[in-house]
Amino acid sequence: MKCSLLIFLLTFFSFVHTAAQYTGTTIEFRKSFWSTGFYQQNEKLSNTRLKEIMSANPAALAELKKAKTNQAFSGIFSGVGGFLIGWPIGTAAGGGDPKWAMAGIGAGLIVAAIPFEIAFTKKARSAVKLYNNSSGKSAVLQPHWRAGFTANGMGLRMSF
Repeated sequence: MKCSLLIFLLTFFSFVHTAAQYTGTTIEFRKSFWSTGFYQQNEKLSNTRLKEIMSANPAALAELKKAKTNQAFSGIFSGVGGFLIGWPIGTAAGGGDPKWAMAGIGAGLIVAAIPFEIAFTKKARSAVKLYNNSSGKSAVLQPHWRAGFTANGMGLRMSF
């Protein structure tokens, strides 16, 4: 009985590959040309959920609030600037007499939004870095276990 159990276990471990994966709660900040977002385990976080998660770290939450303030100003300036550019273009396309000074002011507002957008990106990355470093999860290695037969017999191997 003991022999058959030993043979079963040896056979089982020779074919099984187990891997321990780290499923930490780190947050990622992803920015592309069209969108920005905060992700946790490849799931996009809403602003409310993001604030709940970051409330565990007051420094990261304060940095996130600064980032969101910069994002709001950037959105306001670029939205109003886009409207001020679009109105004269629409007037010209409709055959009217466009006021190009309004388009120039709109372009100036869009240029003024750029520093706020840059500040948002820096603060958001800083908030994520503060949160991830404080949670102690960013430095954890992911061990992979493999049991089975080797050239020297049966063994258990752990790799990172």
